[in-house]
Amino acid sequence: MYVAGKGMPLHLEGEERKAKLLELGNYWCEIDYNPATKEQMKNLMESQQYSELEKSLVKRIEFGTAGLRSRMAAGFAFMNHITVQQATQGLILYLESLYSPEQLRQGAVIGFDSRYNSKSFAELAASLFISHNIPVYLFKKNNPTPFVPFAVLLKKAIIGIQITASHNPKDDNGYKVYMSNGGQLVDPHDKMIHQSILNNLDLWLIGGYDSTWVRSRVTEIYDEVAETYIERSLNYSRSRNSNSNSEPIVYTAMHGVGGETIKSMWKAWGFSPLVVVDEQIDPDPEFPTVKFPNPEEGQGALALSMKKASEIGARLVIANDPDADRMGIAEVQGDGTWRIYSGDEIAVFLLEWEISHYTDQAPAAVVASTVSSKICKAIAESIGARFEEVLTGFKWIINKSLELEGQGYKMLFSFEEAIGFCVGNHVRDKDGILAACVFNELYQERCASKGIRLSDHLERLRERYGYYLTRNKYFFCYEPVVIKSVFDNIRQEYPKAIGRFPVKYIRDLTVGYDNSQPDNKPVLPISPSTQMITFTFENGAIITLRTSGTEPKIKYYCEYHGNTLEDTRAELNELVDHMIDQLLQPQRYGLTPPSS
Repeated sequence: MYVAGKGMPLHLEGEERKAKLLELGNYWCEIDYNPATKEQMKNLMESQQYSELEKSLVKRIEFGTAGLRSRMAAGFAFMNHITVQQATQGLILYLESLYSPEQLRQGAVIGFDSRYNSKSFAELAASLFISHNIPVYLFKKNNPTPFVPFAVLLKKAIIGIQITASHNPKDDNGYKVYMSNGGQLVDPHDKMIHQSILNNLDLWLIGGYDSTWVRSRVTEIYDEVAETYIERSLNYSRSRNSNSNSEPIVYTAMHGVGGETIKSMWKAWGFSPLVVVDEQIDPDPEFPTVKFPNPEEGQGALALSMKKASEIGARLVIANDPDADRMGIAEVQGDGTWRIYSGDEIAVFLLEWEISHYTDQAPAAVVASTVSSKICKAIAESIGARFEEVLTGFKWIINKSLELEGQGYKMLFSFEEAIGFCVGNHVRDKDGILAACVFNELYQERCASKGIRLSDHLERLRERYGYYLTRNKYFFCYEPVVIKSVFDNIRQEYPKAIGRFPVKYIRDLTVGYDNSQPDNKPVLPISPSTQMITFTFENGAIITLRTSGTEPKIKYYCEYHGNTLEDTRAELNELVDHMIDQLLQPQRYGLTPPSS
């Protein structure tokens, strides 16, 4: 039997290939105990949809540093009960190779968001750990993603799993893994787990699992984690005594799992009662009011929040994404329009707030992804804090944070421009819930109490630290071969200039090239499986092009540090427009811009 994920025999074409696909489909139907996905596979076979069978069965969903994430559907390429079971089997056997039986008894933490199948995927994973005598701490109801890494450290567990697809569309789901240090997987664990999965594909549970049986054999957690999380979060409150006079703000959970915890946090921090977007406060796997449940998507995603704020006269909107690990901010301006702040701008506010209250004797450290704004480097260094850049992704950020803590530094703040923020070391991952409370506190103190807007505050910070302007966006591209062509074309002959702007340095982390270094070898780790090229220009501007690890996107990140706001913006926009026309060439490659 051909095993999915190890390559369809190259010599099979035409009718032979179709026959092999049908053989694989029949095999799937034999092992699949879920009626919905089994029926889906049968329909594909009966209607002879060979292209769909090929997509579903030939290439296996790969376990990477983000764990698993894809559309929920039948087949080895997607998220479903079979691939979740196989992934968990491989993970368990890998853990058994790392830890002693005594260490394994420290157990696993398993949580889940409110998406379709999240609860059943979590219970399925729990049943497999139980079958290998590994204790399980299972959340009794859907939970914010930050609760899992928090619980891993709280319970001293060896592993944590959160079933979530974060802000992806409703048909997606995912399987996110945390190690015993509370941080996400990093290389080489991901590759070794993937190999362990491939080596152990035979299902341990042929007929599925029984939910009642699972729940009777796990330690259910939620209340303890939530209470401890909230209690410890108060260490980050700087002005709780005056919070009762706070100006009202509007909050949206984006149909996700953040609402319950945010309400409790608001009360614990002493803020004025929270005003919520009623249509979006409760978990709903349909995400009925938003096409893309992502605060980054702009006006479309935040339309109801802005409407609610206008109705009650509130000036600020705080939004969590559906699993509450990220946070977005929008503010009404003097002319009645709304300004949605970028992740870099939100980071400026949070970092300045944290450094202004830093009194610890230990040296402070700040970590950011390499595509994030360099203004935060200037802010950090203004108090002598160490600033470090890492590859994109919070797994790298937390890994570097742990390294710095081991050297005696105290983590002050870490972030990525994709609205991911970690205040202190409350959680070893991005955390939109704590970030929301800290942000509301700084907003009340820095802006509301003084009668100014965030936009005014930001201008003052730029006057102090410099005009670092960014322009970050993306194009959708659903064909991996096209994405590869875009980057291959750039590499064929790296540009010496983009428009009228000469290129000074080029760093290509996909192939391991950096001509700013004496040996042309980059300081940051190379990543052959992802596309990432950075251009540094003679005028100091920086442009990075990269692919998303979880979505079909080509992203670009552009920053320029100038002397005045107007000149800096004009120079940046000219450069970015030339870059899009010269390098990305959307019309040539059929790239689709976002709707908002």
